[in-house]
Amino acid sequence: MKKVNLFAICVMACLLVGCEPKVTEQKPTVLTLDVTEVTTHSAQVSCNVVSDGGSPVIDRGVAYDIYPNPKATGTKCKAGTGTGKYTCSLTELQDNKRYYVRAYAKNEIGIEYGKEVSFTTIKEIFPPKVSTGGITNILLTSATISGLIINDGGADITECGIVYSTSENPTILNDKVLAEIVEEKTEVFRCELTGLQEQTTYFVRAYAINEKGIAYGEERTFNTKQSEIPVVTTVAVTHVYYASAIISGNITSDGGKDIIECGIVYSTHQNPTLSNNKVTNGRGIGNFSCQITGLQDNTTYYACAYAINEVGVAYGNQIKIETKKNIQEYVDLGLSVKWATCNVGANDYTEYGDYFAWGETQPKEIYDWSTYKYCDGSSSSLTKYNTESVYGLVDNKTQLTLSDDAAHVNWGGDWRMPTMEEVAELINNCDCDPIGIDEKDYYIFTSKKNKKQILFRCAGRRIDNAIYSKDDAIDVQSSTLVDLYPVTSYIMQMSGFILNPEIFAHERAIGRSVRPVCK
Repeated sequence: MKKVNLFAICVMACLLVGCEPKVTEQKPTVLTLDVTEVTTHSAQVSCNVVSDGGSPVIDRGVAYDIYPNPKATGTKCKAGTGTGKYTCSLTELQDNKRYYVRAYAKNEIGIEYGKEVSFTTIKEIFPPKVSTGGITNILLTSATISGLIINDGGADITECGIVYSTSENPTILNDKVLAEIVEEKTEVFRCELTGLQEQTTYFVRAYAINEKGIAYGEERTFNTKQSEIPVVTTVAVTHVYYASAIISGNITSDGGKDIIECGIVYSTHQNPTLSNNKVTNGRGIGNFSCQITGLQDNTTYYACAYAINEVGVAYGNQIKIETKKNIQEYVDLGLSVKWATCNVGANDYTEYGDYFAWGETQPKEIYDWSTYKYCDGSSSSLTKYNTESVYGLVDNKTQLTLSDDAAHVNWGGDWRMPTMEEVAELINNCDCDPIGIDEKDYYIFTSKKNKKQILFRCAGRRIDNAIYSKDDAIDVQSSTLVDLYPVTSYIMQMSGFILNPEIFAHERAIGRSVRPVCK
């Protein structure tokens, strides 16, 4: 009985062993755990092979690429064999790039990947690269230097400009001028260096700063200029009368120093200097003009523009002036004064002559309060010949002095402008009629006392830069101010609208004819 049972047990055991199922092999199981220690060109990837799938792991590591789903057949980092945790060090990566990584493990069955993880390498930053450009506008105490930021080094430029010194290799510890930060790397910036010493050698460099550091461009040098005398030209002579002329000049360079004085020198001898006669006219670069007065008629003069700065005096080219011979005629109408036969600026009664604002002795282009000699730009800012404080500085002068009398200054001698009373005398003692001669319009005054006659050419008036009522009216200045309304002066006016000549009060800044009188 015992033998049978033993045999049965053995048979059953054999049957049980022969029926045990065979185990199936699989791909490994691998996990991508984490990406750490990311730098500009490297990163650490942690992984774990948690199962070999029933077959030994013969290769494991990390596949990576800048494109998704990297494979072990591409770029990879190998990390030995077997199961368990491992770390791969990825190197030689590009900075500022996004990478995709997957852990992988391989056995005889095949290769398996962990989940895909991405990371971005840190942007690599360098000091900027800058170039020193050209040097322009070199003057006595200033110069303009340009710079160019070639590369920002991968970070924002926080400061740029020019450093300079009288010693080589200047840095930001020396003098510097900041430039406006440019947005484009290829954009040029410029800095003006001021307060320099004249006739001195300077060393300059462009510079730029980012968070990584400071960079300097090439060193360049320049020499500031030495101050000189000004450059001045005598331009022209105009409005030559019997006793006056207008000379214009132009200062094209101040020599590096402020113009202290400029004007015209003149003499009856050639090459006049400051030791001869002079007329001054302001300061500064540009055009200017001067009226020289008190000249002798029928005389040759020589004139030069001049300009003075701290260095010295400069003279322009010489201009010859020949004043006219004063053969001006007058008519004795039997009145208290004799009246000239033509206006100032005219050669005879057929010409219009020049126009003068009241109290001014020179013709000009614009006639209004902004250009009027005796105010500060408006009718309420008179500086001379004023009786009412509401119009400016009060001096109670109502009669032109000879120095402000256009007839006397330009014709000299005893010639002057008529007073209001003398104009009234002319009107009251003459008959006046319009007359046309050679298609020109005049008014003829015939003396009631001796029947002698005098003609006035219709010349109108100048307002701003235009002539009004030309060939239609006469507007003749008197030398008398309207004391109750000092922005006006008395004039004699006659036109087609005014049948008889009358005395009116009119704005003194307007240009009108001047008819001289003498005793």
